[in-house]
Amino acid sequence: MKLSTLMALLALLTFAHSSSAQYYRTSVLGNTPKNLNKERVNVKLDTDPDWTTIFSQTTTPQWSTIKTLPFTFQFNGSPVTSYKVSSTGVLTFSTAATSVPGAIPSALPSASIPNNSICLWGIQPLDTRSFISHKTFGKPGNRQYWVMFSFCPNGTIALSTWSIVLEEGSNNIYLVEQWNGAGGVSALSVGIQINSSVAFSDPLSPSVPVVSNYDFSMADDRYHRFAPGIRPLKDIELIDFKMPYYTTPGNKTITGTIHNVGTNAVTNLNVTWNDGSGPVSENINVNIAPDSIYTFTCSNQWNAQADPQKILTLSVTTTGDSNPLNNGSEKPVTVLGTIPTKYVVVEERTGTWCGWCPRGSVGMANLEQEAQFIGVAIHSNDPMATTAVQNYDDLIGTFMSGGGFPGAMFDRDNETGFNGGISALLSEFNIRKAYAAPCEVKNLTFNLNSSTNTINISGETEWFGKIRGDYRLSCVIVEDDVIGTSSSWFQSNAYAGGANGPQQFPINVNNGFDFSTALNPADPTGFGGYDHVARYLSKNDLLGDPNSLPAGEVPMGTHSYTFDPIPANVVNNMTKAQAIVMVVDKYTGEILNAKKISLNSAPASVVNVEDQINLNVYPNPAQDLVNVTFDSKKILSNVSIVLKDIHGIEVRRITSIGHNEKVMLDTKDLANGMYFCYILNEGLTKGVEKLFILR
Repeated sequence: MKLSTLMALLALLTFAHSSSAQYYRTSVLGNTPKNLNKERVNVKLDTDPDWTTIFSQTTTPQWSTIKTLPFTFQFNGSPVTSYKVSSTGVLTFSTAATSVPGAIPSALPSASIPNNSICLWGIQPLDTRSFISHKTFGKPGNRQYWVMFSFCPNGTIALSTWSIVLEEGSNNIYLVEQWNGAGGVSALSVGIQINSSVAFSDPLSPSVPVVSNYDFSMADDRYHRFAPGIRPLKDIELIDFKMPYYTTPGNKTITGTIHNVGTNAVTNLNVTWNDGSGPVSENINVNIAPDSIYTFTCSNQWNAQADPQKILTLSVTTTGDSNPLNNGSEKPVTVLGTIPTKYVVVEERTGTWCGWCPRGSVGMANLEQEAQFIGVAIHSNDPMATTAVQNYDDLIGTFMSGGGFPGAMFDRDNETGFNGGISALLSEFNIRKAYAAPCEVKNLTFNLNSSTNTINISGETEWFGKIRGDYRLSCVIVEDDVIGTSSSWFQSNAYAGGANGPQQFPINVNNGFDFSTALNPADPTGFGGYDHVARYLSKNDLLGDPNSLPAGEVPMGTHSYTFDPIPANVVNNMTKAQAIVMVVDKYTGEILNAKKISLNSAPASVVNVEDQINLNVYPNPAQDLVNVTFDSKKILSNVSIVLKDIHGIEVRRITSIGHNEKVMLDTKDLANGMYFCYILNEGLTKGVEKLFILR
């Protein structure tokens, strides 16, 4: 019998709660309830279409309009279907209430709070980044309705994120602490109020201390669970089932995490898992104190065989367990029959003002020697930090708990500093490249539309199983050898003079330039300019383009996508630019796989591959005057020499040169960069040569 069917049958046996029902409180650290919400705390909930905004910044305490729940919820034994929420952190089912709770919380119960309310009283959307929003997670019968107070001041904590969660079926209420900025003291009343004389709350209200820090993942989240009824003597809850949605064939270790919800210690666990071929059970002796968390590991491993999608179930019980409805979970797992090459995306935060950032440049250059490395250097507050790039930097900062410069994210899954040296970087790189990817990026193409001055990127992803989750494609444009001459382009260099040791590029990169023998600041002409420089991020969103892949579950097979046209002027030199296409987990930001394509071809509107002739331009690179020679035997009379920039804009033309085999172009007033020189003869393009101007 499927676990979901068994749970439905057992639901018929659950006890009812009368109108005089009560609640008991437990707390869990390091997770979100049932792991249904795996999203990182979102800085930009106002632009996330999955969340519906209730309030943005407001300084006046007020009620929202009445909202409708997506399912009927039992509060204190009575069904409720609608609510409203105050800007001061109170959700009430007494929708006729008019008096708004003030900004300063007090202990519960309080006459300031309406009957039938849930409180994060004291949190307020006072900051420009503050939002109160709602979203539903899960499938019918097992849904959670989240009301999130994101980036709201709380006491003297400048920014704090908490959520009120209503759970379908169990009728549990969760008050989830997700994120807190550094410093400050919390001032919240956390709990539920039945009426002016009955409440169930954290006893430290109205000064409930916070435990979460500025980690945007759920690793340090804490939730208070208010469950209807009397706390049972024995009750264990399975809160985490550690098995990825995709894996490789072979023996797999099954682990899970339980919470002892009961008042008595738990001394034994009966664990059963099943991949559809029959149950495998074992008993584990334990000693788990009340309200404690315990992670177990099964001694029997799962021998995973290649399959587009298995349904793996896990159930954990204990003797005398009073609530079997919270003991089980199931996961669809694809066992990959094909394992594509895994490319590792390393995103570096850097800036010319940062004296320690030379080690980032050197570290990235060393990783560049690895075939599966894809680098992105995200500049902050320097000449390469355009408005779009600065936003990219702000967003990637939300993934980095340290947030220092230079810093790097490997596939946005693990943060690594550069002060560990090349060996530490290579160690992390080798770990990441060994990860199994469920998909590959392939068949990338691009063209340059000279009439609209845009770059068009298209590609495919092939998926090697039905992969559950929400994934998107993202495109980043990067450029190498980016250089400027003003002082703001010079790299601040803490390694100058050698006191901090050598900081040298590989001998085959930038002529082995060593920052320890350079000046402070270092002239970028000495090391050939900056590499991997981020120039563009599609949709200006780290989490990728909406609707670029099927939502909910990506079917096995090939999926095509074309990105919005990209302004060609985001890069200085097309021959030095690349487009990186990444597969991104919409909720966690993790990059599953990626591929890049070089944008080093001439514009399609300029090149005619037929009828080519020998054409030569020199000196190349040039400064002022350029010689152009060609084979006159392959062309007719009345030819023209034409020079166009990377956007297809004509900048020079010499007409009616007859059969002269050598002409001279004056380029001294043209900007540094790449150009395309060709012959126009009887309306046909003949011979194309790239010309670089560099002074």
